[in-house]
Amino acid sequence: MAVSLNKNWLLLAGAIALGGLAFFLSNKAINSRITELEEEANRGKTLVPVVVASRPLQAGDVLDASVVAVRKIPSEFVNRNTVVPDTYDAVDGQPLTVEVQRGEPLMTTYTASRGGEIFAATLKDGRRALTIEVDEISSMSGMLRPGDRIDLMLTAKPPGGDGNAKEFTFPMLSNVEVLATGQAQKGTASAGEAAARAYSHVTLNVTPQDATRVIAAKAGGKLTAVLRAPTDQVANPSPALTIDDVVASIAPRDADGNSQRLVEFIIGGSGSGGKVSRTPMLDAALQDPNNRAIAERVAQAMAQGDMPAAAPTAMPTQPPVLRDTPPPTQVPAGSRMPVSSSAASRGVPGLAH
Repeated sequence: MAVSLNKNWLLLAGAIALGGLAFFLSNKAINSRITELEEEANRGKTLVPVVVASRPLQAGDVLDASVVAVRKIPSEFVNRNTVVPDTYDAVDGQPLTVEVQRGEPLMTTYTASRGGEIFAATLKDGRRALTIEVDEISSMSGMLRPGDRIDLMLTAKPPGGDGNAKEFTFPMLSNVEVLATGQAQKGTASAGEAAARAYSHVTLNVTPQDATRVIAAKAGGKLTAVLRAPTDQVANPSPALTIDDVVASIAPRDADGNSQRLVEFIIGGSGSGGKVSRTPMLDAALQDPNNRAIAERVAQAMAQGDMPAAAPTAMPTQPPVLRDTPPPTQVPAGSRMPVSSSAASRGVPGLAH
């Protein structure tokens, strides 16, 4: 019985030993094959040693010698942000800001140093990072960059107004810092390329009170970003305007950009500095065939300042009616026009006696 039991243990031990040997040999063969494939793939290429993660790492893990290793990769896969043995000291002891897979080369932007600062750490006490959605117009066609400063304009209807109330636009916030556009953050390597990529979100640096105001404004209106000069620190003084205010403020401009005030049309008067603008009365006179000629001459004289001053007289909109003038006499064809004695005595030419 004892001999049979010992024999079973020996068989089990032998099986385990053979299994371990098979695993060792197969693992060695696999690693050898991997090495051969790597050498074949890298044949003729320049290999550069880089620092990689020796195991899967999570955001917040601290880098040290126990979690990294050195591995050679083709130089074409190495860029200025890749951590190499000579630059590892710059990230040693730093927490990761992103997840890193086993064997993945480390980048300086993966840590809280060298441009990879944890986003929350960029905020000062009492500030909040607020992300809002933007469209192509309100983001200025993607030309906003992290670090820019903007004014936020709100377009909305007045609270409590009826359905016919007109929308008004006014500056809601002034001189707001743009922290990020999409995934590009201020101070990162991708920040300078943010304008070349499309994005649908903008992150702003605001106070808690302003964050509440913006969130409420988004629910009831439309926000538009207006880019500011980096040296401009003055708050936007623009008043709230409706479309009626905008239309009313539009006036003709001269070549120098000066506004031309509307002037009354004055018969026999002088213009205002040679500037003559259309008025309803002038338009009516120019449209009337009976008055068009005189209206054009008077307007031209007023523009040139050649007309002497006179009392204002409204431009007639109907042909003048001559008083004490008899109605025209119908003369049969081929007959002679009767001539009054006064006309004959004055010798009006072309009239027969």
